[in-house]
Amino acid sequence: MKKTFLLLLLYSFCTVLSAKNFTTPDQNASFDAPDNYSPLTQNEINLKFARGTKPPQFAVGNERRTVSIAYGHNPMPTTEDNLDVSLQTLYQGIDKILNKPEWVEHSVLQIGNRRWIYMEFIVPAIDTNIHNIMLLTPYKGKTLMFNFNATVEDFANDEAKLRQAIESIRLP
Repeated sequence: MKKTFLLLLLYSFCTVLSAKNFTTPDQNASFDAPDNYSPLTQNEINLKFARGTKPPQFAVGNERRTVSIAYGHNPMPTTEDNLDVSLQTLYQGIDKILNKPEWVEHSVLQIGNRRWIYMEFIVPAIDTNIHNIMLLTPYKGKTLMFNFNATVEDFANDEAKLRQAIESIRLP
């Protein structure tokens, strides 16, 4: 029992040491990404997120760029009071735009001290399928958005790291 506890403590300590902290330029949100993640250039962002209306403001990714975490503010009106309505609107829009993706989950959930719209789905890309987790929450009159995505193959390998990054999101 004592040995197991010490091993878990050591693992937790090493995991914390192997993460990089990223912060939005306005210093309003931060999260820990795996250590080997680095910022994507604007050109990489434009290419990677070409599907859709507007690419995210910022993104970090693994060395091969097959796993990424995109983040930024969106002017989409969302308030704490209408998260359920916003969830349904987004769900229907994504379902229509992406031609019925394979839904894993769509709900409103609590992460830290905030409620977030949570949408997890898989969509086909040119040569593989992409596993997405989107998080949105109202913050200072805008919507703070995160998109965790990976090829299905890489998601299986990095899922724990991505979920740990989700749990690390902090707002002041």
